[in-house]
Amino acid sequence: MVRASPPPHGSVTDCDLLVIGSGPAGITVASAMAGTACRVVLLESGGPRETPEKRDLLRGYVWPQGSHEPLENNRRRQFGGTSTAWGGRCIPFDPIDFMPREWVPLSGWPSPWEDVSLHLAHAASLCEVGDPVFDVSSAFPERPAEMIAGFGEADISSAQLERWGPPTNFARRYGPQLERSENVTVLLNSTATALRLDPATRRIGSVEVAVSADHRFQIRARRVVLACGGIENARILLASNDVMVAGIGNEFDTVGRYYMSHLSGMHAWAELKDRGKSLVFDFEKHAGTYVRRRLWVTPQAQQREQIGNSIATFLTPFTDDGSQSTALSSAIFLAKFGIGFARQRRLSHIADHKKLLFEHASRVIRNAPKLVPQVAEAVRQRYFSGRRLPILLPRKEDLHNRFGLCYQTEHAPNAESRVVLHTERDAFGIPRAELRAAFSEIDVRTVVATHALIRKQLRNTGTGDLIYNEDSLRDEVLDRLRTFDSAAHHIGTTRMSSSPRDGVVDRDCRVHGTENLFVAGSSVFPTSGHANPTLMIVALAHRLADHLKSV
Repeated sequence: MVRASPPPHGSVTDCDLLVIGSGPAGITVASAMAGTACRVVLLESGGPRETPEKRDLLRGYVWPQGSHEPLENNRRRQFGGTSTAWGGRCIPFDPIDFMPREWVPLSGWPSPWEDVSLHLAHAASLCEVGDPVFDVSSAFPERPAEMIAGFGEADISSAQLERWGPPTNFARRYGPQLERSENVTVLLNSTATALRLDPATRRIGSVEVAVSADHRFQIRARRVVLACGGIENARILLASNDVMVAGIGNEFDTVGRYYMSHLSGMHAWAELKDRGKSLVFDFEKHAGTYVRRRLWVTPQAQQREQIGNSIATFLTPFTDDGSQSTALSSAIFLAKFGIGFARQRRLSHIADHKKLLFEHASRVIRNAPKLVPQVAEAVRQRYFSGRRLPILLPRKEDLHNRFGLCYQTEHAPNAESRVVLHTERDAFGIPRAELRAAFSEIDVRTVVATHALIRKQLRNTGTGDLIYNEDSLRDEVLDRLRTFDSAAHHIGTTRMSSSPRDGVVDRDCRVHGTENLFVAGSSVFPTSGHANPTLMIVALAHRLADHLKSV
């Protein structure tokens, strides 16, 4: 059942399994236990929709100030968590991500790829992306494997696919199943404020829960799964410090460390010899699911260049003055700008972007006759088709042979990149999180080398060229890192490790030094790879559920 009204103040609720957090990880674990003899409580801080009061609980601090997006951005306090706002992009990790790499510090997973990959099919199903087919030859055996005719497969492979879901709102999609379940209870508007550790048994004896300042209750569970996201998982472990002063699982000062995300941006564009005629630029459909090809730096090239994992895709080139925009992208820009203005209602916002608005508006007016049917078709595909088109891409011919290169690369583990507790407390008395993102030389080198490898392969195969300023690229990347945006990829703060000296949870996602506390979500990833984390979050959560059923 789903209960919007929590238990009475001062009461104690008993269950077999308590899952804290109802995002993709929490709902995956709870759904897997539905229909079993296990009495499950799924605890969610928010309600069916996010409120300003619940959003304020996400607010935190960033150090140095402005070096990362605000902590309330890219996260949600509501039933379904961030699945209520994600884009649906599903990419698996690669086998190399699980291997120890001598050039990537603290790389290697205690759990091998072969173990985790067993759960990919179930994860793909839950994310509604069909079969877990991520290579062109398997999905489209009758089509050329290359994204660009003649590009080859030397250091850069273009035969990989990413799959895009509806995107799946886990609360909307799987809430009815939980509602019908006789052994799962969903408690909304109930915030876990502390985990109470029994020092004698090393078990979580109870969890303190707050509905309001004067409405609190406890839950006692045989096993507890923390599934609150990459920032909140670390925050609640650090804040639960009544027995262990440094926080639960933090004997060796590892909780909150190794925060990772992905580096991304656009600093270059490709000019192709055939002006993109042979480029597979658009989305394709495989078994009813939108898929798209991408460029991937092969494991051999990663090892030779001593860099992290990396991918890139082609999009519309970005320029500050809008000079490379298409009429359709200009129309989209104006629409988004108008929505932003309606929310902020600041005339200065228009004045600050006067030149840019003029460029985009002029382009729309000049191309109005042919733009109308394009917009109509884009709206149909985006909002009125059976499965939403993930991204509105321009026509290849409108890009005038300038295909923007958008990269997404691995953020290597770094002990100085971390979540700590701030002195300020939220409405329930929990210290707010403070995020101190840090980057290493390998992070920047990976971006620079990715560009060089793609350019080299385009030139060597005679298929085109990659245009960018080689002398300034490194500085451009460093400049982006000074005001970093995680795109909601919060990874590594309770990393999986064989030893508590190197991480927080073991290969079964059990917190080191405890008997009944587990963690689900991307916070347990030892490395970030290049992939958006949701598919692997769900795969590992399903794996954890299988483990909990067996113990």
